[in-house]
Amino acid sequence: MTEVGAAVWLRDEAEGWVAGVVSLKRSAEKGQCELRIQVGDGERWVKTVDEVETDEVKPRDEEASQSAPVSDLISLPVLHEPAILYALERRYAAGAIYTFNGAILIAVNPFQRLELYTDEILEAYYNTGLMKSQGIDAGEMEPHVYTIADAAYRDMADCIARNAPASQSILISGESGAGKTESTKVCMRYLTVVGASGAAEVAKASIMDRVLQSNPILEAFGNARTVRNDNSSRFGKFIDLKFDARGAMRGASIETYLLEKIRLPRHAEGERNFHVFYQLHAAVTRDDDAVGLARADLERSPWALADGCATHYQYTRQGGVLELAQLDDGVEFVKLAKALKTLGFDPDDAAKALALV
Repeated sequence: MTEVGAAVWLRDEAEGWVAGVVSLKRSAEKGQCELRIQVGDGERWVKTVDEVETDEVKPRDEEASQSAPVSDLISLPVLHEPAILYALERRYAAGAIYTFNGAILIAVNPFQRLELYTDEILEAYYNTGLMKSQGIDAGEMEPHVYTIADAAYRDMADCIARNAPASQSILISGESGAGKTESTKVCMRYLTVVGASGAAEVAKASIMDRVLQSNPILEAFGNARTVRNDNSSRFGKFIDLKFDARGAMRGASIETYLLEKIRLPRHAEGERNFHVFYQLHAAVTRDDDAVGLARADLERSPWALADGCATHYQYTRQGGVLELAQLDDGVEFVKLAKALKTLGFDPDDAAKALALV
């Protein structure tokens, strides 16, 4: 790694890591050596121990940039931080936001809607998983959150077939804005669709709809805009999907915890309070038939909100952000009204909850 002409990664404060080539090596005190590394049009000097990786310099595989981006990081010839970041960057540039790391799926948030979750794509991953479970070589599909969801479902089905039913878990984690909320919804949709295939037609639609329709309610009362994310979950949740002995979904339960209550009276510049406040603002200010019908279903007595309520109340105006680029509060209010009805909330109870808000 330290020989002249060696390709290396060099830590950089602005970029994280930059590619370089060792152009000069000379001895230094205490068994160390100094390396002059050519980086673009410039050069930098670093001290290191001969043939030993440091936190500042890592070996770089020059052939990696000449070959196709790997879909599984395990196949990288050199596995360290800059190699992983470079592999993810190349796949992201090619429009691939998912990459495997063995059994782990890494997702890079594209911050835009992609055509990766159509019914046709879901069916393709389902059929591939089904054939593999039957010992048929179906080839490899591109990394996808559907792959993880399907693996969990197939492992559960295999345990049921061996008369040794065992629960399966999918852990979705990441920093704020990483895409946890969307990945969770994609997983739930896949599992509800696959699990519905074994249920009776009437019950199938009912259970699947009710499980998926929990999301608009949770997001309305528990999600908010932060400086990094327009739809950030401000709470944790544990979702338990229940399947019977035939692999058909029979129900679900959701446990929530650690709601960010402090956001209610106070939030930072560039952020918003919980979505439901702005959805109510859209409900009373938006001249839209769908919004009007949804409001009529939920407003038993006048809400008596001030004109321009989002700018009138301290709870909603502190952050200086009233509308979002990626979410339409009027559309989300319609979804909320539909979800409350689908999940069987008593109309009077739902109306009272929103009146309280």
